[in-house]
Amino acid sequence: SLSLSLCALLDPSTCRLIARTIALAHDSAGPRSDIVVNEPGVVRGFRAVTEAEYAAALAAIFALAAAERLVIQNNAREFVANRFSEKNFEDRFLEHMAALLR
Repeated sequence: SLSLSLCALLDPSTCRLIARTIALAHDSAGPRSDIVVNEPGVVRGFRAVTEAEYAAALAAIFALAAAERLVIQNNAREFVANRFSEKNFEDRFLEHMAALLR
């Protein structure tokens, strides 16, 4: 089951990270901008394109210590909770509507 999985392979249409997993997504526009958004010093998951990159990412995930996994999982959950919150949606919607009405 996913609740016991160490990592989840995500396709580009996935909008939410699954709790208690480390995301491994295709390195394309959607995952890069909305799902696995890493910043310097803040890892929220892994992205890959080639078979070799996927293999390397899986090896890196499986090599993580439990404490490292927990940090990545918490980073991802916090990001998703903020990114896809009703407040964020409302703020962005109003921002875009205001631009249209100018």
